[in-house]
Amino acid sequence: MHVLITGGTGFIGQALCPRLGAAGHDLTVLTRQSRPRLPQGVARAVNRLEDVDSSSVDAVINLAGEPIGE
Repeated sequence: MHVLITGGTGFIGQALCPRLGAAGHDLTVLTRQSRPRLPQGVARAVNRLEDVDSSSVDAVINLAGEPIGE
């Protein structure tokens, strides 16, 4: 399954992405960071939603928002 994760480089995304990747899912992270430190298991990072082929995305997980890990 191809999963798009917004905010996947954040506190929760750092824990979720490796688990989803280990389960065999293809992961794309939408992030505002220009050079993100990608969590393990993430195949691709994009900065704009337009850069994602929406016909290939099976699920979206929205983790974008205010930081909680600081």
